[in-house]
Amino acid sequence: MVTIDERTTHANPVVTRPSLETFGVVPDDLGTNEPRRVGFSKDDAWLGYEISTCDPCPEEFHFESRARKPLSFSYYYDPGNQDDEAEKKKNAEVDAKLAELDVAKAKDARKLRGPFPYTDLHFETKTETDPTTGASTVYFGANGVFPMKVTVGPMPMFHRVPKEEQQDYVSDPMLVYANVTRDGSEIGIVVIAHGPLWWEDGSVARMPTASFVRAVRSH
Repeated sequence: MVTIDERTTHANPVVTRPSLETFGVVPDDLGTNEPRRVGFSKDDAWLGYEISTCDPCPEEFHFESRARKPLSFSYYYDPGNQDDEAEKKKNAEVDAKLAELDVAKAKDARKLRGPFPYTDLHFETKTETDPTTGASTVYFGANGVFPMKVTVGPMPMFHRVPKEEQQDYVSDPMLVYANVTRDGSEIGIVVIAHGPLWWEDGSVARMPTASFVRAVRSH
């Protein structure tokens, strides 16, 4: 297994922000009339995001929980067999599930959801991409320490193109969400990667706030 220290990476400069609220989603409507959903569910059980993996593809929703199996669902998409009744039923089920989760949309996801009384922390991200695999890792932390990380990619086409063209198929990941649960006990982050042909990928991480603060302050 190749470790970060052993591989050649393309690293972006460290990005520093003064507070959790200043890391947030770009108001991206995914080509629809509704802004992207991202973050914790209303009850904090789920953490997830909305993406689209190709130009004609519908919105997909992916959520992870500490205690339950992941949720993955999307609006109706069957271009070879259009069925209006099936589409109506499937989309209604998706809308009901989204209403139950009640995940914030775009700019609203930037509001601090719970207490975070650690004014000495200045938040940072850095990104490293492995050119041999096309996968990218976003690190999240504070004061020069990065206790959390999320890896996304590679884009499906990465290993199908000539080596000299692979750089064009490396994902462009971004931390689009960083927030705490309503009681402040956990920090959650969401990373979304973009690539050619309207491809997107995403992933999440969550960590007890006390562990995050302790890791930062111990250095």
